[in-house]
Amino acid sequence: MATDNPYRRPAFGSALFYRDPFAALDRLERAVGFERTMVITDREGRPGHSEMRFGDGYIMLGTEWAEFAASPASVGGKNTQLLHVHLAEDVDRRCAQARAAGAEILLEPADRFYGDRR
Repeated sequence: MATDNPYRRPAFGSALFYRDPFAALDRLERAVGFERTMVITDREGRPGHSEMRFGDGYIMLGTEWAEFAASPASVGGKNTQLLHVHLAEDVDRRCAQARAAGAEILLEPADRFYGDRR
């Protein structure tokens, strides 16, 4: 994928919904190393649409803008979304970085039967 156009998107992306997308942007930067590529706000400064990149992938972040878009915080903390980030290097270091940034680690890194360390 060409990197000279920061808005060019791969064939697939993911959209995540948060009560506070600005806090999510900050956390994903600190904990995982995502890079903000687009943040659009309305006239009152409320979040409208945001995008972040990691490697050759991207995610969109937004608010609970419709009945079908729910943050886990709005459904009793249940997981309503999953984002898989494939790391080519040092999963353990990234996990430590995320923990230091305040992330709750639900599953410690371990070697999996299919050959990945996850």
